[in-house]
Amino acid sequence: MSRQLFQQQLALEFPEEFSVPVSTHWEELKSSILTTCQNTLGHALKKHQDWFDSNDQSLKELIDQKRKALMDLKKDPKSTAKKAAYQQKKAIVLRETRRLKNKCWTDKAKEIQGLADRNDIRFFSLQQRLYMAHLHMDKPPYVAKTAQIS
Repeated sequence: MSRQLFQQQLALEFPEEFSVPVSTHWEELKSSILTTCQNTLGHALKKHQDWFDSNDQSLKELIDQKRKALMDLKKDPKSTAKKAAYQQKKAIVLRETRRLKNKCWTDKAKEIQGLADRNDIRFFSLQQRLYMAHLHMDKPPYVAKTAQIS
């Protein structure tokens, strides 16, 4: 009974100020903050490995398509068609990324082998540059465990 009386009193004192639900105010604030941040700061650009930089635009388009499919799926998570479309886009991105990465490493291996066959001194600098790139990776390449010498 006291709750109803309290709500009636609030309605009498604040009839126009709180006519719009709080969720509406929150959505407006959130969207204005997000758009301002995106317009001011933009998106962070990451430094990728050599194989990615040369194919940057084609991969970005595929990744954007995958992101759009993911957003569509999140809007309607029970839709099997949207889930299938997202999985297809994801598979295309993975396949293309692996193909481009493999092509880049194959080209580098051929270049190193050609320099080694000609006894070119640039062989050592190229080999060192590739080795140093692996040292600065987030996840180091797999190294088999060996028995420790005591």
